[in-house]
Amino acid sequence: MTAIPKPLTSYQAPADLLSDKVVLVTGASDGIGRAVTRSYAAHGATVIALDRKSRKLETLYDEIVAAGWTEPVLTIHDLGKLDAARSEQLALGVKHDFGRLGWELRSVNHRYLEIGMRLPEDFRTIESEIRSVLGETLSRGKVDIVLRFKPEDSANAGRLSLNRALAQQLLKLHGELQELSGEQEAPALMSMMRWPGAVEEQPPDPGPLHAAALDLLREATAGLHRARAREGEKLEQALRERLEGVRHWVGEIRHWLPDIREALRHKMIDRIGEMQQPLDPGRLEQEVAFLAQKIDVDEELDRLDAHVSEMLRVLELDDPVGRRLDFLMQEFNREANTLSSKSVDQRTTQAAVELKVLIEQMREQTQNIE
Repeated sequence: MTAIPKPLTSYQAPADLLSDKVVLVTGASDGIGRAVTRSYAAHGATVIALDRKSRKLETLYDEIVAAGWTEPVLTIHDLGKLDAARSEQLALGVKHDFGRLGWELRSVNHRYLEIGMRLPEDFRTIESEIRSVLGETLSRGKVDIVLRFKPEDSANAGRLSLNRALAQQLLKLHGELQELSGEQEAPALMSMMRWPGAVEEQPPDPGPLHAAALDLLREATAGLHRARAREGEKLEQALRERLEGVRHWVGEIRHWLPDIREALRHKMIDRIGEMQQPLDPGRLEQEVAFLAQKIDVDEELDRLDAHVSEMLRVLELDDPVGRRLDFLMQEFNREANTLSSKSVDQRTTQAAVELKVLIEQMREQTQNIE
C-alpha cells in the first residue's frame, strides 16, 4: 500500500523576523528587486533600496509605507551619469529604542557649500546643529539631506503625572458636597481623573533622539567625505595627465618657433623681391624684427609652464584647493587665447586648439574638487 503524503502546512514568518537587519537591494524598482524589497520590508528589515528610476522607487516607497511595513531608505543613483553629474550619495540608517532613524545625503557640484534639508517636524529645532555638523567636514558642493524617522509606538507616549493640587481641590469639593447633601458617597476617582488638567502628560525628552540623529549624521557625512576622497584621487590623476598634455604642447611650440621665425623671414624677403622698388637691407631686417616681436609667444609659454608647476604644487596640498584651481584655469585660458591670436603657422594654431581642449577638460574637473 502506498502512503499518501500529507499536504504541507503553509508557514507565515513573523513580521519582526528581520527587525535587526539592514539589507541593500540593487535594481529595487522592478521585477525581482522590487519583490525582494517588499519582502524584506514586510519582515521588519531596514532596506536600502538602490535604483536609478526615481519615480518607480518613490512609488514603491509609498506602497511599503501604506502597507505599514518598515520604511525603506531610498537611494536614487544612475551609474551611467556619474561622469557628467559627479554626484555622491550616501544612505545610512539605524534602529533605536525610540524608533528608526535614516539619513540620505546627496552632493553635486557647486562653487560654495549650499545645504538643502528635508526634516521631520520634531527635528526642526536642531537645524543649526545639522549645518554645523556638515560644515565640519564639507566646504563645497550642493548637499541635499533627508532625515526619515519612524517612531516606535512606545516612544510616542509621554509620562503621565497627577496634578496633585487640582486633585486635592476636587477631593475637598467632594467633601463639602457631602456635608451639604448629607449623603456619604465614595469619590468617583475615574471621573476625577477625566477632569481637565487632573492628569498631565509630559512629552518625552527630545534630547537623546536629537543626539542620536546628529551622531548618525556624523557617520553619514564621514562616509560621504570618504567617497569624495576616493573620487578626488581619480580626479587628481586625470588632472595630472592633462597637465602633462599641456607641457607636451608647450614643448612642441618651443621646438617649432625657430623654424617659424625663419620661414616668416623668407616669406617677407620673397614678397619684397616681387616689388619693383629696391628696399634697404637694414629696413628689411627692422621689419622682420618688428614682425617677429609681434608674434613672439615666449612669455606666454613661460607662463603656461609656471601655471603647470603651480597647479602640481596645489594638488599636493591637504587644504581645500577648488577655488585656487578655478583661478588657475582662468590664467590657463588667457594664455591659450593669446597663443591662438598670435599664431601665424598652422602647427601653432592646431597646438593652441589642443591646449584649449585640455584646459576645458581640466576646468570641468576642477568644478568637482573641494
